[in-house]
Amino acid sequence: MDDSRARAASAEHERRARLNQRLRQAFVEGAEEGSRRRLGRGLTAEELERVLWHYPGDVATPQEGSVSKVEVTAAVAGDGWDCKVTVRDGSETRHRVRVSRADLARLAPGASDPVDLVEASFAFLLEREPKESILREFDLTVIARYFPDYEREIGRRLTR
Repeated sequence: MDDSRARAASAEHERRARLNQRLRQAFVEGAEEGSRRRLGRGLTAEELERVLWHYPGDVATPQEGSVSKVEVTAAVAGDGWDCKVTVRDGSETRHRVRVSRADLARLAPGASDPVDLVEASFAFLLEREPKESILREFDLTVIARYFPDYEREIGRRLTR
């Protein structure tokens, strides 16, 4: 039994290491793409160093048994919603999530607002990372860049 637990822990450690490597790579690629779009060139070594300084950090191991309370409010903004999310579990983090009408229709068909979708999305994220590691501001579709199973899983959760 101990050997199987050690193998499972090792496999989880390796999975998390691969995930963190992909996250760092996506972070740098996003900065590189932004530089090309804004400046017409890639990042210099000095700029890359500054970008890495702002990297929020690797995904931590989720704490067993911790329960977070997620509150979501949504306001219509342009062709979608601007959602304010507060996550509490002793301390508090605040997030801003943008959801387009097209994304709501695709991810939560029939929903009239994105509140349930955003709540389920944060539950999904909190199972994988601590609240402090969740981006403070993002478009909802960004989640799938970090977690490829997001859209399939969120569809399954919302149809329960």
